[in-house]
Amino acid sequence: MSATPEKPLVLIASITGRTGSSIARGLLDSGNFRVAGVVRPSSLSKPSVKEFKELGVEIRAGSIEDSDPTKLDELVKGIDILVLTVLFHTDQRPIILASKRQGVKRVVPSDWGPPIPRNVMDLNDQKLDIQEFIREQGVGYTFIMIGWWLELMLPYPTSIQANIIERLQNIFTGDGNTRLLSTSMHSIGAHVALILADPRTLNRTVITYDGNLSLTEARNMAEKITGGDFSGYPKLSKDEIRQRYESIDESTPVLERINTQYSYSLYVREDCNLETAKDFGALNARELYPEFLPVPFEERAKAFYKNPPRYHLDWLEKQG
Repeated sequence: MSATPEKPLVLIASITGRTGSSIARGLLDSGNFRVAGVVRPSSLSKPSVKEFKELGVEIRAGSIEDSDPTKLDELVKGIDILVLTVLFHTDQRPIILASKRQGVKRVVPSDWGPPIPRNVMDLNDQKLDIQEFIREQGVGYTFIMIGWWLELMLPYPTSIQANIIERLQNIFTGDGNTRLLSTSMHSIGAHVALILADPRTLNRTVITYDGNLSLTEARNMAEKITGGDFSGYPKLSKDEIRQRYESIDESTPVLERINTQYSYSLYVREDCNLETAKDFGALNARELYPEFLPVPFEERAKAFYKNPPRYHLDWLEKQG
């Protein structure tokens, strides 16, 4: 009688962040993977790390930004798949090279954003550069595009004193009629579990999403759930977005640059659709897995308003 093959081991960096946590839970729930997570030594005592350990997740202490290649090799040793969910300023190249040295079968870089052509957004161009680097190294990969995050289309209640990032989310951008591909943070883990278990997605780009949603629809849903009135929140027309976009230069602060370029792509160019994804040769996950039924947007919005997630500004402060 032959032994049962071991399930693939997926290493997630960083596993305690919003995206990483959702992916970890989706992989565990699928029952098709073993899961490990990269955690900085200073974060090992966090409750979320303890919780993942109790769920059977292997915790590997370290940092993918370590300058010692030997330590990076140790982080990825014995894994089958590397999933990166790191912030935009993190250099992913060293851990990708370590993955190549250690024979990792598949790398998923930290994309987690909508389809955007090159030369529209600096941050997206950085992601495309990483994709090209992975191809050049001959490492197995899957590039995952998603719909725009549902949670970023929902305004914060007036009862919350929003910080600088959250205030940007409160702006009603464009005419409100553009229907975007949209993905909820809750469902991304289930999406990824299906994609990584599928040999058809190796060395391919995949677009995955829950459905289509306009900003007007999202605002109406928010008012229905909260009973609030968001009509007094700031508005930004398409012409104003275009003007801000054309005014970006080297002196533009990083957060303003990112927000303006995203707004221009989403609500002026209207890039967040299947046609743009097809230009990248992307497979459509909703066609690959017709059995996948995402939780309705309204149910996820109710969960959002039950306990609105807050943004920490540590990463922004590091940008100077």
